[in-house]
Amino acid sequence: AGMADKASGSANAHVVVARFADALRTLTDNDGMKISELSQIAVEYKALASSIVAVTEKHIAKCLPNCKLWGLYVEDCIIRKDHKVFGPHFARNLFDVFTAMYQVVSREHRAKMDKLLQVWRTPLKDDKFRFGTKESTNQLID
Repeated sequence: AGMADKASGSANAHVVVARFADALRTLTDNDGMKISELSQIAVEYKALASSIVAVTEKHIAKCLPNCKLWGLYVEDCIIRKDHKVFGPHFARNLFDVFTAMYQVVSREHRAKMDKLLQVWRTPLKDDKFRFGTKESTNQLID
């Protein structure tokens, strides 16, 4: 029974990640409810954190420039709900994701990214940082 359980577990994982990716693709505006739902799914399935993070980063890279910010907001919302699990995962490619995105989005969206970066640089209540360390965001400052 052990092998069957593992097989169905990985099939379920695949389904969860695929559904998460599909839901991300429908995020075409700043829909707070949808962003919150996506982050709730991520936190519920934190065992799949690396896959969920990879799907989110891939979405930000591939979606149209006017939709990228909403993907970053999903990332932010997930991290606010569980920075201990997701912060280190998102920190790995944060610089690449952020800088690639910054080059193609509108001036208005850049201003919102700058604001988000200031939020990220502020310690949480427990003096911890969303991405594990303050240095994670230092390289994003010009």
